Amino acid sequence: KRIDCQVKVSGLFIEPYEIKLRIVSREVMKDNQIEDLIEQVIDRKKQWKQGKKFLALSLNGVNANAYITKINNDADNS
Repeated sequence: KRIDCQVKVSGLFIEPYEIKLRIVSREVMKDNQIEDLIEQVIDRKKQWKQGKKFLALSLNGVNANAYITKINNDADNS
């Protein structure tokens, strides 16, 4: 299953930013897992690994990867 989404991230102690991402799973993802996977991508921002055209992250809980294709308004991109 593949999910493409755009997420706006903001909080009290972080600079607001927006990411476009794709989650690709080798297993069927339940609807209630999708939000948890998106939160996992945001929480694990420092672990994103630079690829040729995107940032990638292996996700816990399902056999899935997240690909961050675009980041807006993020000063450090780390």
